[in-house]
Amino acid sequence: MSRAFVKESDDVGEPLPELVISPHPNFVTPAGLALIEQRVTALETEQRAARGGNDKPLLARINRDLRYWTQRRASARLVPAAIAPIEVVRFGIGVSLRLQDGTERMLRIVGEDEADPARGLVSWAAPLGRTLTGKTAGDAVEVLGRTAEIVALLPWRAARARFLGARKRRWRLLASAQVRNRWMALVRHPPHTLQNRYVRDAPASRGRPTVAKS
Repeated sequence: MSRAFVKESDDVGEPLPELVISPHPNFVTPAGLALIEQRVTALETEQRAARGGNDKPLLARINRDLRYWTQRRASARLVPAAIAPIEVVRFGIGVSLRLQDGTERMLRIVGEDEADPARGLVSWAAPLGRTLTGKTAGDAVEVLGRTAEIVALLPWRAARARFLGARKRRWRLLASAQVRNRWMALVRHPPHTLQNRYVRDAPASRGRPTVAKS
């Protein structure tokens, strides 16, 4: 075996393990399918750049990822968006939950590749997704160890608008409370009394108290 051949093999390194393909049906929302398409396009662009730069380890990683996303695009099964009225939780639906402390959380049942718990996107194949599927408004479910009530089932756009509207109302209430607290502070402690807190005992200057500098 020549040294040149060994050197070339070392540049590539150990073969990368393939990304695991889920055994579940690859249901996708319209947004999920667009996400897969974007990922394939981005990887194809990275692949061309890596070939031009002769970066073999990077190219191996890109090729591996591209195989995964190409397969996911080929197996994608698009589920049309739901139309109101919606009676049970199913794929693509926005689910409004009310927790025991009164706060509301909006979730959506999506495909595995689209799932992002931080954004309220739950995979239909995940335990929570399976728990919610088939439930109706008024049902109680366990969410992260807490009991929550399903208060509404909506198409995702309507559900998202409802959630954002509720969040804006909470911010307005919070802002109003902050303004009210500042007003009450002024009422209880008029400006001249607040200013007196910064007046230190010091020799008078031209008959006026000396205000300490911060």
